[in-house]
Amino acid sequence: MKIFFCLVSLLFNFLIKFSKSENDEQRLSIGIPVMKITDENLLNHKPELRGKSYIAASYVKFVELAGSRAVAITPNLSDNQLNTIFNSINGLLFPGGNVNLVDSKYYHLTKRLAEMASKLNDEGIHFPILGICRGMQALVKHSNELMVPTDSQNFTSSLKWYKESPLFRNSFYLIKNDTELYNITSHFHQYSFLPTIGNHTTFDVVATSIDRKGKEFVSIIQDRTLPFYGVQFHPEKILFEWAPTIAIPHNSKAVRFSQSIANGFMDEARKNNRSFKSYLDENNFTLVRQNPIYIGDFLDSHSPFVQIYTFS
Repeated sequence: MKIFFCLVSLLFNFLIKFSKSENDEQRLSIGIPVMKITDENLLNHKPELRGKSYIAASYVKFVELAGSRAVAITPNLSDNQLNTIFNSINGLLFPGGNVNLVDSKYYHLTKRLAEMASKLNDEGIHFPILGICRGMQALVKHSNELMVPTDSQNFTSSLKWYKESPLFRNSFYLIKNDTELYNITSHFHQYSFLPTIGNHTTFDVVATSIDRKGKEFVSIIQDRTLPFYGVQFHPEKILFEWAPTIAIPHNSKAVRFSQSIANGFMDEARKNNRSFKSYLDENNFTLVRQNPIYIGDFLDSHSPFVQIYTFS
């Protein structure tokens, strides 16, 4: 009987320890750089937005979907404020949008953040970046790779896979067939990174798509030495944007694939144990206290969003 109770006690302690370790897992936070609102159609409808920056709410929901919270990173932060945020987050998401990659504040901010992330990885701390559409192009531009015009604005496409990626480590064979057979990626870009042009010294081509004129362009990239990933399409739109004027598949195959990207990115972010110092700091820096504004009625915008977060 004593042996029985000892075994029960050991099992009970194991379960308590296991439950505690599960409950004590990281509270993930992902930094998202803002970009200036440049859409004149939207600004004409809502002139009070002129001069402001934004993050589409779909990007915030995208990281929240996979178990993280979102932190806005604005270009007017002091070095101390930027370092406080950067030292507390688990990864970065570079969003898409209509902004130039020459001299915009978004360009300079993402370049600085990529350099900080690269240094951190060199120091042995696994710190991922996911670039979406213009965010992927920012990663490409910061690495001095070339992009060329493609006919890839507002259309859907399938994928041709060239290699597996850590971004899809837990989902690749579940989503591979669907992505090859069906048009479940949503594209809104006029320039692309081509598999046949450039030195490709920084990035590996993971998957490609074909534009309307039959030109092959890169849809998914990964850095050869760093946990930096880029998707030229918009997984967050498939999940959270609903404008009827733009080509966004909402079928179950597209949704599962988009969810797998969010989950894969968060799996990468969990490889570091960084966090905010307190629950209060976490709530102060994340977007949990800020309400997005609804702009879903303005369907003539460059990329009509349902909601956006705005910043002065």
